[in-house]
Amino acid sequence: MKIRRRIGDFYDFDQIISIVAKIFISTMTQSLYDAQIV
Repeated sequence: MKIRRRIGDFYDFDQIISIVAKIFISTMTQSLYDAQIV
């Protein structure tokens, strides 16, 4: 796999970052809810 690619591939990279960010935010929200329950 080559690290350097076309600029167009960075769009997919941004999508991956947004998906990971959504998962991270949802996980943090869930942990906050768990903390409130306890």
